[in-house]
Amino acid sequence: MAASICTKAGEGAVQALHHARAAFEARIWPDAVRHYHAYLQHEPGDLPATIMLGHALKEAGRIQDAILAYAAARALPDGMLQLGHIAKNNGKIMLGLQCFEALLRDPDWAQEAAAEYTALSLYHMRPKPDGERQAARTKAALESGAPIIPQGPEQPLMLDLPAIAHPLCITLEAAGGPPAVHLDQGRGWLPRDEWRPLRTQGPARLVVMDPLVTRRIRIAAAPGLRLHLAHATPQISILPARPGMAMPQESQEYRRVLEDARPGFSLRHQGRAPLAAIAIRRTGEALPPQADWVVTLAEGHRLHPDAVALFSDAIAQAPDAQAFYTDEALHDDQGAETKLLCKPAINPVLLRELDYIGQAVLHRREVAALPLSALPPAGIYHIPFPAFSRHEADAPATLPAPAMPAVDPGLEVTVVIPSRDQSSMLERCLEGLLHGTAHRALRIMVVDNGTTEPAALRLLRRHAATGAISHIAAPGPFNFARLVNLGALGAKGPVLLLNNDIEVIEPGWLTEMLACLALPGSGVVGARLLYPDRSLQHAGVMIGLNGACRHWYAGASAEAGGIQGRLRHRQNLSAVTGACMLVAQPCWAALGGFDARHFAVAYNDVDFCLRAGAGGFATVWTPHATLIHHESASRSPDDAPGEWPRHRAELAAFQARWNSLSVEDPAFSPWFSRHEGEPVAQRWPTGMLARGGGAMTRQDIQSSAKE
Repeated sequence: MAASICTKAGEGAVQALHHARAAFEARIWPDAVRHYHAYLQHEPGDLPATIMLGHALKEAGRIQDAILAYAAARALPDGMLQLGHIAKNNGKIMLGLQCFEALLRDPDWAQEAAAEYTALSLYHMRPKPDGERQAARTKAALESGAPIIPQGPEQPLMLDLPAIAHPLCITLEAAGGPPAVHLDQGRGWLPRDEWRPLRTQGPARLVVMDPLVTRRIRIAAAPGLRLHLAHATPQISILPARPGMAMPQESQEYRRVLEDARPGFSLRHQGRAPLAAIAIRRTGEALPPQADWVVTLAEGHRLHPDAVALFSDAIAQAPDAQAFYTDEALHDDQGAETKLLCKPAINPVLLRELDYIGQAVLHRREVAALPLSALPPAGIYHIPFPAFSRHEADAPATLPAPAMPAVDPGLEVTVVIPSRDQSSMLERCLEGLLHGTAHRALRIMVVDNGTTEPAALRLLRRHAATGAISHIAAPGPFNFARLVNLGALGAKGPVLLLNNDIEVIEPGWLTEMLACLALPGSGVVGARLLYPDRSLQHAGVMIGLNGACRHWYAGASAEAGGIQGRLRHRQNLSAVTGACMLVAQPCWAALGGFDARHFAVAYNDVDFCLRAGAGGFATVWTPHATLIHHESASRSPDDAPGEWPRHRAELAAFQARWNSLSVEDPAFSPWFSRHEGEPVAQRWPTGMLARGGGAMTRQDIQSSAKE
């Protein structure tokens, strides 16, 4: 009978595929969509057919569904290419750029991907202006050094920027002072994209940080207008000769000639930035009485030429700020840059034990004597640009080990373990809890999702009979979120979510997690998890990587320190994995548990952490609680053929709720590639300010959306 059913199912799949192809060839798109859907119900892992479904959906006008179909087939280069094309043609600029960027690494597709990436970056699918475009003209001027002179002074000059992946310096000269400039980033000419030079006489310099994003500029008509283009290379200039008061229009370093061009900040907001009185002083010098803001430089530290203009702009954008800190460049004895220190947004837990900020700080005068740790995180902003430089040997001071809150040994922790079969795995997990964990006040709830394995049933009955565990029967389709919500019902203290494939290897792990949960503002705590081969499996989750989220440093050595040594320190992160997650009871109650409707299997833990952060509950990761995670040993991975439809729907829901295609994770520098788990600095930041707290709010996500 079973063989007969399988035969009929196979015949149904073949018939559905035949009808789908026939409808596609006849251009009857609704029928093609229906039959491809029917076929993929039988063969969900057929990615070429999934691409054909995307074609049919696109022709039928169902663009969002077509995007999801192509996204499901993105493991194939053609699927990624089609996803990039449909994103490009429907105004989803960031998604299109990410798709074409991913294909740049494939030698068979690199040439086509590069052409599409460049075209999308330059044109952003906007209508072409009247007349001949000038990209070739600007490229020739950049290579030759010859000035660009408009044909007539009556009309604005439209200048198409060359497709280069590093900053471009534009020097403007005109008889009556440099004119205003509009920067077009694919949204048309918007008032907020206007840049007005601070200087009223002589040449002015505009640095476009990312010409692949700013595709064109429009320069107001001005008599005697001349433009010079130059590459801006990442080098650091020396500190102005005399520290003291500095304002944007007075900075001599800001008036450099073209030959001394250096990369600066994107100055498009300068036209609306009020002038701020900024004092630059050496360590130990008194404050000038008229200074509103103070930069204190240690011996040997240098200030970037555009730092004062950058600070003035940042102050205007964040009038509530108490302090700003920036990234840093390291230089050698000859002054050559050797490394960039790309920092996260303000991270209160990390700052307790690692001085990752150093002295690259601009303080409001009233708080100049206070350390950043004494200021409210909401008043501290990170400027993702290397405004300071110091010698590579000048390491920040090592902070003493912080005192952690004491843990009540009688505090009851409700441990929730979803499980099904896998007796040996579950027994190892329970043995670690009952006999290998120092914290003994445990209420263990095993939520059984339909176990039939005799050994597992005997194990559950034995432990339940002794009172060591409670056994909750929860049959039905696997829904991890529903299972953990059932197990956490009635919890009066912290809730510990634990996979049945977790192995305890040290007794103090839970005590450490409880101490982290007692830190001010903490609502969620995650542990360091290792693969069975002792490589790193989980050191926290970064949002926005690969279009959704990703464990950073997964697969690295367990001894790896990470950027700035962060893998050795407790810190705030946006999310941690639910394989081992400790949640404060008020946080669990406020959020109502995991979202079992939209995230049955994937993303439920990350979604919970993000909702917790939006509700004021911080997430903490600690390297001092280490366990072994036999990842996905008890269920099919998300990329298994039968899991694709479910995972595709959960991915779409996650991207829609958290804008993960565009959002910047506050714990992950905007300099870093969004396609690498191990941080790789390969793109210039957008110039956004990052407020502290270590949590990503819905307001942050909405304000960072690009489309």
